[in-house]
Amino acid sequence: MATFRRRGKRWQAIIRKSGHPAAVKTFPNKAQAERWARITESDMDRQDWEDPTLLKDRTLDDVIAAIGEQKTVTRAMQTAYNNLSADLGAVTLSRLNAAEIAAFGRLRSKRDEAKPATVMLDLSYLQGLIKFTRTHMRLPASTDAVTNARAILASESIAGKSKERNRRPTDDELHKLEAYWKSPKYLRQATVPMWTLTEFAMATAMRLGEIVRIQWKDLDRKHKTVIIRDRLHPSDKAGNNMEVPLLPVAYFLLPDESDVRIFPYNPRTVSTAFTRACLRLGIKDLRFHDLRHEGTSRLFEAGYQIPEVAIFTGHRDWGMLRRYTNLKARD
Repeated sequence: MATFRRRGKRWQAIIRKSGHPAAVKTFPNKAQAERWARITESDMDRQDWEDPTLLKDRTLDDVIAAIGEQKTVTRAMQTAYNNLSADLGAVTLSRLNAAEIAAFGRLRSKRDEAKPATVMLDLSYLQGLIKFTRTHMRLPASTDAVTNARAILASESIAGKSKERNRRPTDDELHKLEAYWKSPKYLRQATVPMWTLTEFAMATAMRLGEIVRIQWKDLDRKHKTVIIRDRLHPSDKAGNNMEVPLLPVAYFLLPDESDVRIFPYNPRTVSTAFTRACLRLGIKDLRFHDLRHEGTSRLFEAGYQIPEVAIFTGHRDWGMLRRYTNLKARD
């Protein structure tokens, strides 16, 4: 049987039952304490009760370390885990409540300028970590705190779904970029072939990270294909290698073989150079990633169908490709 004692204006319920550690919890009034005691004792009788004190000595970093030992961690997962570890890693699972998680989301948004979709993705990975503690570490952690924090951050427009972006470069913008990157002044100081990378991105519909990771050993010259290793996909739990075709316009953009990688450049350097060129030329709201959208749209305009375009882009959900088929009637 449970015992109850008054502590100031609050009531404490204490349950000592054979075969279980002592369970203690404090409530604003005795009625709530009695109700908790009845439910907890019933759970103990059915062997459904989980000891919350087990969460006091485990931190989120402990969970991240454990999942790394038991599962393959993709690049996307590791990036999210690093962000979570930086701000929540030292927090014990017993203290990982909605307020702590919501504070993390606000910090990511303000300090790191993370977009709502990025914050939402972080919360999804956090939820996955908590599920791992139940299924593999046998700890009584709950995902309720993540669910509540997600609702809080969504109401503040800090977390949410990504907005579809349909920006494509105009012919005039591409002419400006080509002239700028091919100018003698730029070429004298250039270390990155920006126009070649731009053309290659539009010809392949690859992400920048994929372009700079391709190695010469993954190129099949006979069949004009290349393997993209560990291609990004949210549902992948292990590496996702894909063989994709290179159209003639892309194949003839390949440089001479002089390094392990075909395009041995830092993606941040490329992205920064692209942004700076656009600012200098007065091109507004254009990102390197928009070239992937441009390349995908060009494939449709060339007459390829959704299953064929998916081979180039790596989309598994063909429905996601429908937004690229915004063709005009005259096309």
